[in-house]
Amino acid sequence: MKSLSSFVSIVLLSIGVALAFFSLLNILFQGDNDLHYLILLILSCLLMIASAFLVTRSELISIRKKINETESVVLKAKNESSRPEDIKNWRLRDLDYRVKKLEEKIIG
Repeated sequence: MKSLSSFVSIVLLSIGVALAFFSLLNILFQGDNDLHYLILLILSCLLMIASAFLVTRSELISIRKKINETESVVLKAKNESSRPEDIKNWRLRDLDYRVKKLEEKIIG
């Protein structure tokens, strides 16, 4: 996914640079104030901006994937570690079990 978006962004950037160069040459050297060369310049700038957005989007997606992987590792570590609440509950259950056993010995 990242290599495809990188390839597309490079293609968009190169097309944008070529069109901008072509339109600037025509505007500066021919002296025509034709509207289509200005439109071509604006569209080439939009292509270059779109390529920058595409690169940024792919980088954000990869960062989000790494954050999710890190969160899953942290959650696994947190769940596997013994928490003080679990130890207290275990002790209470053990004490309840021992009290029941003592009551059975006393009654029986």
